[in-house]
Parts: sequence; structure tokens; C-alpha cells
Amino acid sequence: MSPTSTGPVSADRHEGWRWWEARRLRYNIGLATAGWTAYALFLFLQYTGAPELEVSWQALGPMTILLGIGFLLVMGVANLLYLLGVLIERFIQPEDLDFYRERAWSLGFWGSIALPFLFPLGTYAVLLASRGSP
Repeated sequence: MSPTSTGPVSADRHEGWRWWEARRLRYNIGLATAGWTAYALFLFLQYTGAPELEVSWQALGPMTILLGIGFLLVMGVANLLYLLGVLIERFIQPEDLDFYRERAWSLGFWGSIALPFLFPLGTYAVLLASRGSP
């Protein structure tokens, strides 16, 4: 079959792309939800865990905007890395394609969902460490 034919080889090449793209919206909704939830947890820890920090309510607006822009940039990078799923699929050509896709997507999704929570986790670690110091 020639490289320009539109037979089964050509259709399979685009099928993987369609599979991954069909799940991208769900991935982005999960990322956005995780980001907002992690930010809410961060604020909760800031205001309940360390009253001596005195983060003013006036600083909350600019801080939210700055962190929101930063998170949008991180989401952009995450969407670029999302393309690794289909690229690796083409490179390794797994025998059980459905198993590979489901596992790779799940690992990428849950790994990406966990990352925003490192921010409040770090805040919690700092709060715990500061309680032990004079």
C-alpha cells in the first residue's frame, strides 16, 4: 500500500488522535476543578492555620488573579504534555491498544489532578514547621 493511500493504515493513524482528543475536555475540566479546589484548600490553610500571617483581604484579589494566570499557563503546558499519550502510542505501538489507552489516560489524568495539591501541601508543611519554631 502506498503512503498516500486512504486505506486502513491511513485511518488507523488518525484514530488514535481522535481517541485522545475526545477525552481532552474531560481532562481540562478535571484540571480546572483541581486547581480551584487546591486554591480553596490553600486559602483555608492560610486563614485557619496561621492567624499570625495576617494576609489581608485586600491582597486576596491580586493574589487570586496572579495565581489564576499562573495556573492557566500551567494548564497550557499540561495540554502540550497531553500530546505525549498519542505520540508514545505511535512510537511503542502496543498490542493491546485499549488497555494502553485507558491506563495511560488514567495515569496522566490522576497525576495531573494531584499536582495542584502540592501547593497547599507545601503551605501545610510550612505551617507545621513554623509552629515548632519560637
